[in-house]
Amino acid sequence: MRLRVVAAVAAVTVLAGCSTGGPGAAVVVGGTTISMSHVDETAEVICQLSVAQQPEAVIPGAEVRGQAATELALTVVAEDVAEREGITVRESDVRVGEDDRRQIAAQFPDLELDTVIAVLEDGTRVARIAEALGEEASGEEITEQTAAAIQQAGRELLLEALAETDPEFSPRLEIGELAAQVDQPGPLAVTAAAADDEDPAQPVATQTCTA
Repeated sequence: MRLRVVAAVAAVTVLAGCSTGGPGAAVVVGGTTISMSHVDETAEVICQLSVAQQPEAVIPGAEVRGQAATELALTVVAEDVAEREGITVRESDVRVGEDDRRQIAAQFPDLELDTVIAVLEDGTRVARIAEALGEEASGEEITEQTAAAIQQAGRELLLEALAETDPEFSPRLEIGELAAQVDQPGPLAVTAAAADDEDPAQPVATQTCTA
């Protein structure tokens, strides 16, 4: 199986100056709180999958962490959009099969298998929802020739929906490209109340993704 890493979010509007739901919270989106531990676990999976695809790559851990946080937030919003728009994603299209599970377990013995599976299945689910949205918006059916454009169009609609929820990110997360979208150089500026009980000055768990 070709492991497909969830693509980095290109843009989202972030609401600065808000509490992110208390100690240990990384993101609050649409009333759902995503914990920092969940972000860290997801970031480790994305890191290792990225390295498996690009062994020579050196990816800043903070960048992967920000990607993990935004992808988790996008997953929450995508499911809400799918319910609202009547989009059904078949579990058979998303589920990682037993053979693939065994291959993943063998290739990434240091990772929690259920977390890897969740990242892959959530990524596939979001992609299918984006495709459905893109097809509806463009009036075209997805084919080999139109797939990239339709998926991109659908993802942009999901990003707009995410922005409309006014997501709140912990200042410990370096969102990278997202910060540039709201003219925030580096970690997003939020009030002191948004910080969790860990020291934001401490280095992130994964400094770099390397083989």
